[in-house]
Amino acid sequence: MKKFFKSYMAATLSVVAAIAIMVLWHFGVIDVGSLLAIPFIGMAQQSFQQQWQVNPTLTAPLQMHRQQNFIGGKVLVEAPADSMWIRVPSWAKDNVIIVQGKRGIGGPTNVIRPQKNGFSDVILEEYDAAYPLDWTLAQNKTFNMQMYATLVAGDICALWQEKEIADLVTTAANYASGHSNSSLSVKWDQVTDVTLESGGVNSIGVLITDAANTIKSKHGVLPNACAMGFNVWQKALGKNPELLAIVKGVVARRPVYDDLKMLFPFLTTINIGVASYFVQSDVDSDGLPVGTFVDLWGDDFLLYYDPALETTDLQANMLAPHFGNTFVMNGFPAADNYTTEGGKVMNFRATKVMKPAILSNDLGYLFKGVLS
Repeated sequence: MKKFFKSYMAATLSVVAAIAIMVLWHFGVIDVGSLLAIPFIGMAQQSFQQQWQVNPTLTAPLQMHRQQNFIGGKVLVEAPADSMWIRVPSWAKDNVIIVQGKRGIGGPTNVIRPQKNGFSDVILEEYDAAYPLDWTLAQNKTFNMQMYATLVAGDICALWQEKEIADLVTTAANYASGHSNSSLSVKWDQVTDVTLESGGVNSIGVLITDAANTIKSKHGVLPNACAMGFNVWQKALGKNPELLAIVKGVVARRPVYDDLKMLFPFLTTINIGVASYFVQSDVDSDGLPVGTFVDLWGDDFLLYYDPALETTDLQANMLAPHFGNTFVMNGFPAADNYTTEGGKVMNFRATKVMKPAILSNDLGYLFKGVLS
């Protein structure tokens, strides 16, 4: 009797569950197809994991490897992500609005009235590159060709990341209204105005200081970092009369990057972008590529604010208003290897899952095309 009752209850619950699913499906609350696909998704993920095996021996040095001339990770600081899709809040000004702070005896607590926060969805993307090695080269013990192949593949992924970040932050449309200047009447390499205090409309010092105040007017903070293409420093800022006048009054030498902090004391970090990539246009008689190198950071100059430059507390950085981040999936970059040509060619692959995003477009200011 007890066994019959258990069977009866199980059958009844199954029928009720089936009816509930059909009702929810009828009203569009759930997708039955998605429910039926769950077991198959699990099987596919298990199969995928069995096919793609990360090589920990090559992954460890790949994650430690850094391109010293890349600045993208300092403009949109890398932040960890635990899924391919994340929802990021758009920062309000809760921490800069003055409210009544004192509480009288027996009085109520001063409760902050939070501003309405919006959200933006960031979907990470996968980048990979593989370097092929003939098995005879892969066995080279004098030079670790397997490591070389892995790091070259990793450099390609890193270059793509640098390009994505540069393209993102040097596009005027990605900034808030009034936070970009693409029509300078006088280019910075033609400026002759010497004094910062002169108030001349062509003074680089006045332009940058005004841009910094534009950022401050929105969030109550001054930008603490800038980034520029190497040519902007070499042809304009490094030869700027304002900076030369200040430096010569202190030391007898040519200006260096950090001297900009004397002209703009609110800056704590100066980033000079020197990265470039090769664009092939043809091949020569020996079959070697012919082309030109293109600067990633061009003739642009940008100001931005990031609290990561003021504290090493990553969680605090993530929760405070800041210009943006490059979200990177935990565990990446990762390295693996696979064979082709019947096992005679070993391909060493680097994979990175990431996505750069501007989170507060009014915490940055872009000067576009500052050179003639």
